[in-house]
Amino acid sequence: MTVALVLFLAYAVALSVALARAGYRASPVTSRPAAGGPAARVLIVGATGGTGRQLVRQALERGLAVTVLARDPSKLALDHPQLTVMRGDVLDETAVAQAD
Repeated sequence: MTVALVLFLAYAVALSVALARAGYRASPVTSRPAAGGPAARVLIVGATGGTGRQLVRQALERGLAVTVLARDPSKLALDHPQLTVMRGDVLDETAVAQAD
């Protein structure tokens, strides 16, 4: 089992390096709003989960205006001037339209 784990880790590292060299990885900051211009907007659903929380942080770091649609907004313990948190469910068409 230890050998399999070592082989898997070596494969993961090699794949990560190959993808980075091929240009499949975004640079840390790829977009900024024009000086004085409005920030691009994104809507993120599922932001209270691990992946969604990372998406929110990365979008805010890139200068985007982020709207989050969450069933339980209290689970997203994040405060930022470019962040709007709305209560709602992704299966509720009205809630999604209001978040847009």
